Amino acid sequence: MYSSVIIPTYNKSFYLDLTLSGLSKQSMKDFEVIIINDGSTDNTESIVKRYEHQLEIKYLVQENGGRSKAKNLGMENAGGEILIFCDDDRIPVINFVSNHVDHIEHNKNSVSVGLKEAILSRYTNSIKTFYIDPSINLIECFADFFRRNQELLHQIGKEKAIDLISAEKLQLDLNYYLNKYRLYTCIENFLEVVEYFGTQLNKFPMNWMLATTGNLALHKLNCNSISFDENYQGWGIEDNDFAYQLKNAGFDFYFNTNAINFHQEHPRNTRIDRAQGEENIQRFFNKYRTNDIKLYERFFNGEYTLHELIELSMK
Repeated sequence: MYSSVIIPTYNKSFYLDLTLSGLSKQSMKDFEVIIINDGSTDNTESIVKRYEHQLEIKYLVQENGGRSKAKNLGMENAGGEILIFCDDDRIPVINFVSNHVDHIEHNKNSVSVGLKEAILSRYTNSIKTFYIDPSINLIECFADFFRRNQELLHQIGKEKAIDLISAEKLQLDLNYYLNKYRLYTCIENFLEVVEYFGTQLNKFPMNWMLATTGNLALHKLNCNSISFDENYQGWGIEDNDFAYQLKNAGFDFYFNTNAINFHQEHPRNTRIDRAQGEENIQRFFNKYRTNDIKLYERFFNGEYTLHELIELSMK
């Protein structure tokens, strides 16, 4: 079944290069890549051109209008029956596309939620570990990383940036470099939910909260009336809203442990991200004043642990 991989991008050419390199190594070849350039000012276009003979690419350009507008444009131009969302800073494993497609082919009313890992593709002194689980010992995490990559120790602090992975290296051995520079499993997977309910998430009333469009697939046929809310601007929450719409439209949710991509940890303007995120999450809470959203709001604000949220959602 033909699929469309939708990638909105904004000024992340280094990371996008690695994402496209990973897609060019996929075991399944029957897919197109839709890249939506959301007003980038870097060399995104030249990076995309490198892959014109390796991937079937639709390259769309818009003035900077935000993630929701870019994703909607990608959906409108998708020729595939299956839509696969992948962020511009996520490197897919070799069977990323095939594992999403395999599930959706047999479950057309299901959302395939992929597993999200973290990787260090470029080291800088201003790196931000954004998706890390608070239960993970960050010091031990990086100690383990440098035990696996001792050759980097003498470079730390001497250079502004060290490129650890290149597109050429991924072409040679994708799996080796993904494993070599892996950091941890991202907190946004909510693995405690998967441990509680299993990969079939139908029994969890708030299953939509696991579904973010950094790694997500669904059948196009059943979502023609669903789109990303373009009132969300800047960082975050537009995909939570999209997933909640899918839930209300009757979609099931499945946690696809084999459809893996790796988020490339990178420097961030955390002050701006946090301000945009707070504005967007409040918009989300105000938009849907249902009981499950009220419960999620209290979890988001730290009133409940994830385990408590699971228990309360079942009552």
